[in-house]
Amino acid sequence: MSGANWVHIRRQYDEHIQKGDEAVLEGDLDLAEQYFAAALKLVHVRDHTVLQHEKEVTPLYKLGDVYCKRGCQKGDGGDFVKAAALYQGAVARTGDEALRKNLDKAVKEIDSLFLKYSLGITESKAKDNAREHKFGIRQMRNQVKYEIETIDKELNPYIHDEESHLASWMEAKRADAVRHLFEKIAEERKEFIGKLVDECIAVMGPPPCKYALIGLGSQATGLVTPYSDLEFAILIEEENEANIAYFRRLTHYMHLKVVNLGETILPAMGIKSLNDFYSDDPLDNWYYDSVTPRGFAFDGSLPNASKTPLGRKGTSTEPSSELIRTPMNMAGILEKALSLYPESGYHLANVLRNVCLIAGQQILVDEYILIVAKILRSRGGHMANQLADEMIHENICDIADPTTTATAQLLDAKKHIYRFPSVAVDCLALWANILPTAAWNTIDEMKVKKVCSPENAHHLNVLVSISAELRLKTYIANGGQKENLSALSAMTTSQNTGDQQPSEIQKVFYNCDMNHLFRYHYTAIPLKHFLSYEKFPLLQKHMVGYMNLFDNSSMVKGAMYLSFGCDRKAIACCEKAWELGKETDKSTILGIWGIACQNLGDYRKAKMCYERELQIFRKCYAPTMAHPSIASTLIHLGSVCYRLAEYSQTIRYLEEGLAMYRAFDDHNSNILHIAGVLSSLGVVFGTLGDHQKELSYSEQALEIIWRAHGRSAVHRDIAGLLDNVGTAWADSCCYEKATGFFKQSLQMKLSLYGQNTAHKDIAHSLSSLGSASFALGDFQRAVSYYKLNLEMCRAIYGETAAHPSIATALHNLGVSWNSLDNRQALVYVQQGLQVIRRFYGDEHPDTAACLNSLGSVWVKLAEHKEACSCFEEALQIFKTVYGPSTAHCGIAHCLTNLGAVWSDLGDQRKSVKYYEESLQMYERIYGPETAHSHTANCLNSLGGSYNELCDHSKAIVYCEKSLTMLRNIHGPGKDHPLISSVLNNIGFAWQGLHNWEKAIDYYEQALEMQENIYGSTAHNKIATTLGNLGASWKGRGDKEKAMKYHSQALQMNRRIHGPGTDHPSIAQCLNNLGSTCISLGNHKKALSYCEESLSMYQNVFGSNTPHPDIAIALGNIGLCWRGLGDNKKAISYYRKTLQMQQQVYGVRTPHRDIVATLDDLMRALTAERNYAKAFDYAEQADRMEEELARM
Repeated sequence: MSGANWVHIRRQYDEHIQKGDEAVLEGDLDLAEQYFAAALKLVHVRDHTVLQHEKEVTPLYKLGDVYCKRGCQKGDGGDFVKAAALYQGAVARTGDEALRKNLDKAVKEIDSLFLKYSLGITESKAKDNAREHKFGIRQMRNQVKYEIETIDKELNPYIHDEESHLASWMEAKRADAVRHLFEKIAEERKEFIGKLVDECIAVMGPPPCKYALIGLGSQATGLVTPYSDLEFAILIEEENEANIAYFRRLTHYMHLKVVNLGETILPAMGIKSLNDFYSDDPLDNWYYDSVTPRGFAFDGSLPNASKTPLGRKGTSTEPSSELIRTPMNMAGILEKALSLYPESGYHLANVLRNVCLIAGQQILVDEYILIVAKILRSRGGHMANQLADEMIHENICDIADPTTTATAQLLDAKKHIYRFPSVAVDCLALWANILPTAAWNTIDEMKVKKVCSPENAHHLNVLVSISAELRLKTYIANGGQKENLSALSAMTTSQNTGDQQPSEIQKVFYNCDMNHLFRYHYTAIPLKHFLSYEKFPLLQKHMVGYMNLFDNSSMVKGAMYLSFGCDRKAIACCEKAWELGKETDKSTILGIWGIACQNLGDYRKAKMCYERELQIFRKCYAPTMAHPSIASTLIHLGSVCYRLAEYSQTIRYLEEGLAMYRAFDDHNSNILHIAGVLSSLGVVFGTLGDHQKELSYSEQALEIIWRAHGRSAVHRDIAGLLDNVGTAWADSCCYEKATGFFKQSLQMKLSLYGQNTAHKDIAHSLSSLGSASFALGDFQRAVSYYKLNLEMCRAIYGETAAHPSIATALHNLGVSWNSLDNRQALVYVQQGLQVIRRFYGDEHPDTAACLNSLGSVWVKLAEHKEACSCFEEALQIFKTVYGPSTAHCGIAHCLTNLGAVWSDLGDQRKSVKYYEESLQMYERIYGPETAHSHTANCLNSLGGSYNELCDHSKAIVYCEKSLTMLRNIHGPGKDHPLISSVLNNIGFAWQGLHNWEKAIDYYEQALEMQENIYGSTAHNKIATTLGNLGASWKGRGDKEKAMKYHSQALQMNRRIHGPGTDHPSIAQCLNNLGSTCISLGNHKKALSYCEESLSMYQNVFGSNTPHPDIAIALGNIGLCWRGLGDNKKAISYYRKTLQMQQQVYGVRTPHRDIVATLDDLMRALTAERNYAKAFDYAEQADRMEEELARM
């Protein structure tokens, strides 16, 4: 952040703090909260430095005071808990000892105020046991760390051959040791929580009825860690308001004690001014807490968390859901949750079916468990089987086959590593009519009842223990919960063929021996295959009794490397598997190989793999030509053909796969595949410019998924398709509609993954919202969304990781800044290019795409040689990847960009040459008679170049052709930004022909269209059209109207970029106003405008930077001084103009702007009677005019 920016922010920050203090004095706590939150937002930077976090201390402290006062007014225990959390947040961020003491005092005072105003207790001998509790937790964690390190040292099965009996014996011993450790942790946690309960009851008085505080989630499954959240509910003997009120207060009191341990992150508190989880605007959920250690805390107050007695907050559509119930009524909540699962997104069905006693009476727990067992086993276990199927469908089927997934399976470590084993064990038990309890106990019961063989029970025990161990080690190493990390954060710099294991995977999972992670997958992969209900119908689920849940073949290793993002290692395994593997494995090997090649950008090799895979499947399943494996391979072929820009083949493969899926008897099981193919077809037609088909296919896909899951369901597939429909609307230029779909998608993803979770799907929605905001001209909002997207990608993949998603995020942020601050844009786009080069190397399409964007930034900075270099390098990469004679969009885009650069450099003939090459290529790609937006845009660019060549008649021909094509694409009378651009170009052509009426008519059409598209939003395209109208009215002689339009353009640009901001568009408006004042003869006012314009241009581009816009401003100042009668000053500015133009275009390059400046010099020198020099400039102008005429 620059010094000037920080001074501006500091001033705003101080104002917010002052106004907040004034609001507190006036008793307006709501207004005070708004001001303090606004101050916090100004200095809040996710994952930044200690110094940056120090700036958050004051607003957090003051927000704590607000909630404390609110608690005193309302008596709501929740307000005191939030106050304590805010104070603890401030404590975690300050290094100031005096301030820390004040905060400690405030924290202690909260306890007394809570007792007084929430519990009505004015005198109490309650002790402050926070220090003792912290010490107890620290001791527990230290002991656990020691024991897990001992297990690591003494029980290492990986020093033996992985298939030996010794290895198997050793890993069984290790699994048992891990089990005993976790059982000990669970017991110690129960004792600790019980102690908190006893302390609260000692102050509050005895409970009014029998109760049982029951543990949920990992506490009940036996997989809890010393850092895990506290998920619990309360069973009571009798439900009445007095009893429920007592246990509400008890919950608040417990929460206050837990918060004062200092391990509750602020977003978990649901403080509306920081994290409004129920707002439709994603930017209202903005505060991210990377400072407060995330450890022992209540389950967060998020819509789909809230697994505490207070339950979930009610909304306009959903009632609140307290978990303080009798056993029968709690079971009723479970039964209702089972009927809605997984549509509600609030997964009570999973957590309430498996509970354990923490404190209170066991008899209530026993009663509850009996009722739950009766519900699950009713109708022959129908409910249990249904729940198992839904759990598999939600948690496992999307990752059942690693060979069908081109992205890393380990991206969601919590779901795919930590949660998968316990979900799998629960499902196997439910299918066998066994009520799951602690994971290890459940495996024992399945073994006793012969649901699974002793060998498979061993593999399941190893799987569960490795998962639990990895999670525990990660928490220990991070000092708290950090499970959004991914193995992929490491693969970013590990695309090599060496034997060295990627160090970042080890960092993420804190596993010194990668064999540990591999061993996990030797069982996880076959188990995922087995649990995929599409491969194994319900009647075959008993196969777990005798099938082998262990596979360490090269093929499986290849699939694992693929899932880790190690594509080159995956290919090496595939090569080995191909030599050693069975004939029946070859199709799977080719599938893995193809995806790895596709990920590396080797699309031709990928296509070859898929084609061979298809041949094998067709031979294998002949004479039947329709089979799910054939359909899947056809879809893969379609995807790789799309990347090769072979669109007709793409459509053919996708349509063939779609027809095959639709033809299968078991239509329901193929619904997701059908929706996926329809969605892919939508993407292809969107690329081809047929946005009606794009929207139609996307909406069909969404409708199918809605029918499958229900319209009110919260599901990843629905969220993804909402994104696709939004994209289709955006491509159709209905950006407001698109934004609505993107927001729906984002809210669903936040419900699925958690409001404060870093997840790639959430990052994608933020990026889509950034794109829509950018298209609407709201560049600041676009930057906000893209910043959140970048922060999230870095949280997922690693702060310094080289990953394509981070590169894309940097690139998008740079593109957005390019409309606000070109220097800032340059920084981000260069960073994006650096990241993508580290990941893919130089010869990859994504590297070329980044170079194209970098070139566009250099264009804005008037560094045309740099821009040209970027575009030419990108062109060469595309030709290397796709072939020098291949017609491909990437190549055509480069040619278009080169045409634009040469146009800016004044070489319109060269510009036309590139545009014509680009046009020919687009016509080869889409068809010579096909109307496509790329072709239309190229025609419009050609028209622009002919305008610059003053061949306005030819410009009109090209632009009219473009206009006709765009109206065929979008329909007559439809508004579209590209159509408005063409109308502007036609207006410019008529302006060049001095037909002012026609020029104004086209500009007004363009303006009306832009206002229809962008509404009341201040947009740079509207501002440009207003400027064009000003120029035409000036040409027609109505200088006052010209001033009006130029003034409107200036106001709009200041609204877009900020009133005190220096920006090229504002500078251009000032220059236009100066030029119009010159024509009005008001040279004094003109000089003021032109000097302000020059100063702004120099601030933006640098005072010594050669730039054509600076040259124009200098020339206009020269005209002002000439009009004011000071020819000497005028000559001085004209010479500066000429010098800069020659620096920009070249000393010997003919250019019309140089001719105009030479003419101005000739006239000013003539007025000064310096005829010899004037004649010299006149001759130079004449020679250049002749050269231009010959070009």
